[in-house]
Amino acid sequence: MLKTVILFLLVCLHSSRADGISRNFCQQSAEGMSYPELAKMSNKIFFRHIVERLDDISKDSYPHDVKCLRKEIGYMKILVDIFMYAYDPGKSSDKILKLRREFDYGYEVFGDFKDEFDRDPEISDLLSPYKISRCKFSPPGRLLKSLYNSKVIKKKRLKIISWSKSIVDRQKQIEKTLDRVSLKKLAKRKKSKLSRFYWGGVDFQPQLDVGGLVNIKALQKGIVSVAVTEYESLFSLESIVEHENEQRFHDFRKRARSVLRIDLLYPCTKNELQGTVILLSELDVFIKELGKINDLFLTYHSIDKNDYQKKRNIENRINNEWHSLRLYSSESDLYDKLQRLLQLYI
Repeated sequence: MLKTVILFLLVCLHSSRADGISRNFCQQSAEGMSYPELAKMSNKIFFRHIVERLDDISKDSYPHDVKCLRKEIGYMKILVDIFMYAYDPGKSSDKILKLRREFDYGYEVFGDFKDEFDRDPEISDLLSPYKISRCKFSPPGRLLKSLYNSKVIKKKRLKIISWSKSIVDRQKQIEKTLDRVSLKKLAKRKKSKLSRFYWGGVDFQPQLDVGGLVNIKALQKGIVSVAVTEYESLFSLESIVEHENEQRFHDFRKRARSVLRIDLLYPCTKNELQGTVILLSELDVFIKELGKINDLFLTYHSIDKNDYQKKRNIENRINNEWHSLRLYSSESDLYDKLQRLLQLYI
């Protein structure tokens, strides 16, 4: 069963659909697991995969090398978020919450490193001929030296090396924490200390007397419900450049993305016969468009505050992209599709 589980998790991370392996896994293994049992299995196995990847981080790592690894660290963080209620916080030290914060920090420093690749489209264009797989490039050394600011890269690389070493060196200790689930009673947790894009954003909590996958499906439905509520007010905005509106944009994007990420980890929560697959695929396309605007915000915030003309140009691009996206969402009836998706998670 272990091989099936590992294959399931890794294949799902690199596919937007549930293939034969993951469907078999859902039917034969995960369906019979309680919420704490599913937590113990998923977190430990995926953590081992992360450790293997982190072991490859070195002084020769570049921003374009860590794009996929950073996503996988994000998935590790998501798994902890999904299963927070399976871990007793204890009286003095909430080890799983501390571990979640560690993964959050790792996601942040890897993101900061990776952003040196994302914020300049020319780097991607120059590397494109040397792409050998979805996550790997093999450019000549002379090109690498010309792509990035060496001082900036060195400083940021040291942070990801330090964090990676800390996690790898404590593998056994962290695995013990991930193993320590409460099988007989779910934890009591304050919503304010949970991610607002997962259990912290819904008004209910998992139940021990139903299966793990049932709880995950309920969580997905709750997240979609919040996204539906936010949609109309967000997409009525003419501009999202102002700080408050930008934050609303990012929150909606992250919440919608959470639905897809849970689906990638546990594709068996959806009902393929009722059209959920099609709706999720359309949501995926829409989230990619939101991602393009997010990249523009990255560029916008990296510009010197005194470079008014350059900032104004990016502001205009953001607003133009936002205008196009609002038209697209209206023409494609995205709001109605979100409502239909909400009804399908039953």
